[in-house]
Amino acid sequence: MNKQFCRFTLFLLVCFSVPSIAAAQVEISVVPSANNPAVGDQIEVSINIAGAWGVAGYDFTLTFDPTKLEFISIENADFLPTGAFALSPTVGNGSVKYAAAAAAGTDKRNGTLAIATFRVLTETETTIGLEKFEIGNQLAQTIAIAAITGATLNATTSTTDSTTETQVETPTVPSTEPPATDDSTANSTTAAQVEISAVPSIDNPAVDDQIEVSINIAGAWGVAGYDFTLTFDPTKLEFISIENADFLPTGAFALSPTVGNGSVKYAAAAAAGTDKRNGTLAIATFRVLTETETTVRFEKVEIGNQLAQTVAIASITGATINRAAPTASADLEYLLSIPAGISLIHVPLKVTAIDGVARTITSIADLYSALGGASTVNFLTTYDPQTQEWRSYFGAFDTGTSADKILTDDIGIIAGMIAPVSVRLSGSALGTNGNGIITLNPGPNVVGLPLRDSRVMRVSDLFALNGIGGNAPVILLTDGGEFKAVGQAGDPGDIEITGGQSFIVTAQRAATVIIYGEGWTSVR
Repeated sequence: MNKQFCRFTLFLLVCFSVPSIAAAQVEISVVPSANNPAVGDQIEVSINIAGAWGVAGYDFTLTFDPTKLEFISIENADFLPTGAFALSPTVGNGSVKYAAAAAAGTDKRNGTLAIATFRVLTETETTIGLEKFEIGNQLAQTIAIAAITGATLNATTSTTDSTTETQVETPTVPSTEPPATDDSTANSTTAAQVEISAVPSIDNPAVDDQIEVSINIAGAWGVAGYDFTLTFDPTKLEFISIENADFLPTGAFALSPTVGNGSVKYAAAAAAGTDKRNGTLAIATFRVLTETETTVRFEKVEIGNQLAQTVAIASITGATINRAAPTASADLEYLLSIPAGISLIHVPLKVTAIDGVARTITSIADLYSALGGASTVNFLTTYDPQTQEWRSYFGAFDTGTSADKILTDDIGIIAGMIAPVSVRLSGSALGTNGNGIITLNPGPNVVGLPLRDSRVMRVSDLFALNGIGGNAPVILLTDGGEFKAVGQAGDPGDIEITGGQSFIVTAQRAATVIIYGEGWTSVR
């Protein structure tokens, strides 16, 4: 099922900004496949609907006790029409947010919306509830719900009536925190070099000035929706408002922003893709609280087309306000040391010199030469996620072939070394103005961190980043020539991250991971 980048379709269908329509006595129920499972059992929990008509989308949050149940997976069932789009779940500590939508309403009245799978951790009584439930039709009207019923497992009393019923009133406004990620079954589209940037109306405003920060896009095609999170220092900037601009086609729908302490989430979508390539997606307004330097960054950016495919992003750049005067600085230096054997490596700088000699590294052939060539290097292997092929560079005869890839800021390389090598690299930071990205495609990805990001000190910290957490269950790396796996903090491979490392990340879905910070250096 094609389920890529459909949150905008969902909220177009289930917009909830219009009054709910009268409906039959719609009932939502949580029904487990077993009422008294044993420890270690996996059970399916069906989210059922009865008495409905014309449903085109749903959005709900399941709640459970994470000390008694372990969430495994959730998937859209067969109630919505064929071709429905479903978002990947957003999994919290004891909660699962899930949503799906179709282009038309179903003619079914009763059935199963979704099926969640859990592993039982204890035989004590526990309840699976619904914290939020919203359904809508293709006219963007909410459908009133008469009752929502949760489920109790391993009840200490009779299990013939193991559910609890709650009368609910469907809210007229949706959650503005849509599920954070998209599903894996549709690849991101190959696109022009799409660039996203935040551009302030004034570079050096005074205290109490209001400034507009435009969220601009360049090099795109067919964009039908966007979803991003801006972050800022709330002690230096006060968020005032944000609005959709004129890049999307007329009639686009925008969600109300979700404003946190130093963050703003915003999304909009249209029924068709725009024919514009460059323009402004949205405009945010802030009040300046201090004249000291501060930055508006992106924590997450996703754009999609009307076919529910993500549009690949080449670069994301934040905005710096009241930037301090630049100071002259020497090139960064990094000592890249690679042991004999197989290692996962990354070139951490825009290299301008190697061991003090002016040279660049822009391709696999350049890297092969810089590491000593045939006397020290057996092979350099990269992975092409578009063709799903591994390509190995064995020597000068591979120069100019598909194995001789141009290096991107996040590309990782598998290096097979005959002998250990250390080279002193000099150059400038990767990324643009302290902003960089990691692009993940469904399946394996070999990637490195373009910048030293203070949020990511150890390998397990990568799971906290939007686009990796909930998307990649494990990260592979090498340490001293030995492969290690990290699935959580404290695993044997959970070492400190360096700029010369890369990682194998097997992603369930396409994602753009935003990295920000300083250039890598290991030579002081």
